[in-house]
Amino acid sequence: MRYETWVTKFKPLKNHLTGNTAIEGCVFLKYGPDLEFVRRQPEDNIWTFIVSDEGRRPAWLISDGFHYANAMGYLVTQARRKDDRCYDIRY
Repeated sequence: MRYETWVTKFKPLKNHLTGNTAIEGCVFLKYGPDLEFVRRQPEDNIWTFIVSDEGRRPAWLISDGFHYANAMGYLVTQARRKDDRCYDIRY
């Protein structure tokens, strides 16, 4: 799925705690109040901002769910994922 389509479909929330973060201010940090906020959200509304080291150049991805490995931060969306499909959105 293209990033623009993902934004339209799932509607990421702006980080109201830290502000001015990556991905148009929508990334929540991996610690402190940001992480506490993310962990209180339904699993189907949480996404992980990941740097993938596959290939010769790093790739920035948004992956469904809460992950620790290679996580740069987290996103929370208004709309829930309603299927068992796996998402990896290139940013």
